[in-house]
Amino acid sequence: MSIDAIIQDVRYLPDGTAELDLGPANDKRAPAGQPCLKVLNPVPHLDALVGSHIWGGSSEIMLGTKKLAERIGYTQIRLC
Repeated sequence: MSIDAIIQDVRYLPDGTAELDLGPANDKRAPAGQPCLKVLNPVPHLDALVGSHIWGGSSEIMLGTKKLAERIGYTQIRLC
């Protein structure tokens, strides 16, 4: 359940969550992992992350060397 991707877009949803649309990191054709992540606790200006490289495994999502979020299942995260 690994991920290695670039955040391409952020969408705030009516239910109070948000979705991060993911694209391929570096020269890959498709993101390693799923094409989007649902953020259970979005913050204002989450779209500032567009263009950022994220990576991680089954328990956490990293932004560079800093922990960005805890992974809640395959497609959901909770920001730290």
